[in-house]
This record gives sequence, C-alpha cells and structure tokens, in this order.
Amino acid sequence: MTFPVGGFPTIAQIVEYSHVEKPAVSVAFTGGVADLDLTDPTNGLHPCATDFYCGATGNLVAQLAGDTTTRTYPVTAGQIVTGLFILIKSTSVSGIVRR
Repeated sequence: MTFPVGGFPTIAQIVEYSHVEKPAVSVAFTGGVADLDLTDPTNGLHPCATDFYCGATGNLVAQLAGDTTTRTYPVTAGQIVTGLFILIKSTSVSGIVRR
C-alpha cells in the first residue's frame, strides 16, 4: 500500500480548511399550493432538507425521514425548525426549506 507523499498539514492549514463552508441550498415553499416531496430529485434538495424557516405563524405539517406519517408543529414567523424532512404538506405555513 502506498501512502501519500508529504507531511501532515500545518496548524494554519487545518484552521484554513475548517473555515471552508459549503453553500446552503434552499427552496421557497408557498403554503396552500402543493405538497413538497423532498425525495424527488427535481426539487434541488434531494434526498431531504435539514431545516424549515417559517415565514408566518401557523402550523408546519411535515414528515421526517424514518416516519410513516406526518407530524404537526405549531410555529411562529421567523422560527427555524430542524429535522430531516422528506415531505412538507401543502397545509403548512409558507417558508424556506433548506439543506
């Protein structure tokens, strides 16, 4: 087995690497229009989203990865709900779905 040539990274390089950020991906969600299936590759968030930024006060109706049914979360405008979301129901408040 051949190992990479060269020394270990310096402390400065480690710090530099730790500050590299991966850009977030988001999709605007408008409540009352249609369900947002996050397992569909065409929506840009496949296979799931990690948080939902609430644009209004009301309910977030969503299904989490591993669940067989949806859950209802009472939310307020500006609140961020985190989880591994795979479905946002059309009955939810408007907001931004992010990963």
